[in-house]
Amino acid sequence: MAAPFGIEFDKFKIGKEVEFLDVWCYLEGNKIEHRLYKKPIDPRRLLQRDSFHPPHVFKSVATSQMQRMCKLNSKEDTMLEDLDSLLTDFHKSGYSQGELQGIRDKLLEERSQITPSEALGETQEERSLHPVIFPVQYFDELKDFKGLIRTLDADLDTLMGHHNIVFAAKRGLTIRNTVMNNRALCITEKEYDHQKCMGRGCKTCPQMLNVSEIELNNVKIKLPKNVSCKTNNVVYIHLCNCCNSENCYGGQTSNKFSERNNGHRSKFNLENYELSALSNHSYIDHNLNIGLKDFSCAIVKKCNFLNLDREEFKLVENLRLKTLGLNRCKITK
Repeated sequence: MAAPFGIEFDKFKIGKEVEFLDVWCYLEGNKIEHRLYKKPIDPRRLLQRDSFHPPHVFKSVATSQMQRMCKLNSKEDTMLEDLDSLLTDFHKSGYSQGELQGIRDKLLEERSQITPSEALGETQEERSLHPVIFPVQYFDELKDFKGLIRTLDADLDTLMGHHNIVFAAKRGLTIRNTVMNNRALCITEKEYDHQKCMGRGCKTCPQMLNVSEIELNNVKIKLPKNVSCKTNNVVYIHLCNCCNSENCYGGQTSNKFSERNNGHRSKFNLENYELSALSNHSYIDHNLNIGLKDFSCAIVKKCNFLNLDREEFKLVENLRLKTLGLNRCKITK
């Protein structure tokens, strides 16, 4: 019937499974089951953790995607399998494993609990009530308006059935939510070259180099401006202020740079000095008379999590840090 219109359908067989959009439906016995369907060519690109978004956005993205996994799986084992795969992809995009695990555990706990309506012993009719939400702009008489609507419950039940009507009031614009409280937006380009996060109490900010370019071992390095000591997945350098510029250390971290810097700081003592090249240099060349505050540091490059080892290797080779720098120190792990 569709052939005259140029429409042809491929031949197919009626089987026990079918993929429709992102759902895979299949028969198991006499019961229809369903789970997530992911195309073989789907790269599953997720919001990168180092993108410029408020922190709650990343948590919302992870939570909504995990909730989607729970809804698309009718069986517990397939749901857990898809959740583990999703967590792996999120971790590759720079998300913290601990934060992801916390969201996962919370969702599974909520899924295992009974609904509040069942706990309260509500009837089937009461459980069938669904709120009808009306988003409105806030106004001073909103409370009186809600009271008026309650007096019309009988007429509204006749028109639209027994529903719970909810008014979601949106506040108007204020100076507080118009002007962002972000100090980085007020920093000029010249001031922002030093890669400081400008956070109160940050111990790493005083160590960050206040230059846009440095030269080490006759190699010029241009320092990026769109990073700070709160950036993760970076390759960095440390310079000893008490020595010449050859005493440089190059490293990498998938955590925030300030967290990695704090890790170096904790090794400046007799018990742990062998666990860091910086504290090892302080012990051997300065008898532990200097601390991490006597080192300057800078972020050399921001890169993908999977490229950290390669970028660190390139930095160490270009600057000859294994022969001239502090990377020649053997660190105890």
